[in-house]
Amino acid sequence: MKDILDLMTKSKLLDSDERGQESLFFRLKNYYEENGRHKYSEVSRYIFNLGDSDIDVLAVNLNLIAKFAEKKNEDNIKHNINKLIDHTDLAHIQRKYIENEVKKNERLLRGIHQSTMNVRSESQKLTQELVKTKESLNENYNKISSDIDKYKSSIYTQFVTILGIFTAITFGVFGGMEILGNVMSNIVEVRVPKLLMFSSLVIGSILTILYMLLTAISNIVQLPIRNCGCKRDDPCNHTPFQKHPIYFTGMMTTLYLFLIGVISHGYETENLRGIPLLDRIMLNGSGIYILSFLLFIVIMIIFLLINNHMKSSK
Repeated sequence: MKDILDLMTKSKLLDSDERGQESLFFRLKNYYEENGRHKYSEVSRYIFNLGDSDIDVLAVNLNLIAKFAEKKNEDNIKHNINKLIDHTDLAHIQRKYIENEVKKNERLLRGIHQSTMNVRSESQKLTQELVKTKESLNENYNKISSDIDKYKSSIYTQFVTILGIFTAITFGVFGGMEILGNVMSNIVEVRVPKLLMFSSLVIGSILTILYMLLTAISNIVQLPIRNCGCKRDDPCNHTPFQKHPIYFTGMMTTLYLFLIGVISHGYETENLRGIPLLDRIMLNGSGIYILSFLLFIVIMIIFLLINNHMKSSK
């Protein structure tokens, strides 16, 4: 059967080509007389290996041979040829169906493969992101742990330092107050000018100690004590009085009181360094007040001149 089918697929027969039709007809007739019937499996295997154009040629030729058998009144051969035509058509349909299913399955498999690759790619990306996140968390954890240890150690150190400074402030303030208390308890024995001079020196010393201790605390806690508003690490062009007005005002006040005490002490002297003008002022009852006022004016002028000079130099 395979040889006969090969002959039928070589070229398409024409209606007028009776010799070609007759040749193929007798070949089929001899085959069916010898074998009785064709094998469906053999026909299907042959059709599955043919192309679409060869199948079209085979179908045309089989139909022409069936008509030729009808002309020859070969009903038995015609019946076998019709069955062969049905088998070839069925095999062709089966092949088409199988090819379509294979194509569908291939598309499905490609889609599944692509989806699998996408899922794999996303899984790899997520895995990489998780690894990076884990590394970042570990790094942040180690950094935070290290910072906490540093801050804890720094807090302990600052606490002890601040405690010591406040202890020193307490001793300094209460020590100064005790000295002033002792002076005030003996005020009957000490004259006022000496009391002013000594008290101003003690107050100035206490203010200086407090200022130094507050500066030390500022360095520890990293906070500014400037009154000008500048940050601690930024350059500042303000004058010392603008930076620390309270301290300088207190020191100017103690200096003024000290000078008043000096003048008052000189007022009680009969001859103040032998200067006649000052002696005559001292003899006047209101001379001490005049000198105190003039001294205040002089100190303010000197302070303003120094402050303006420092502003212009900066």
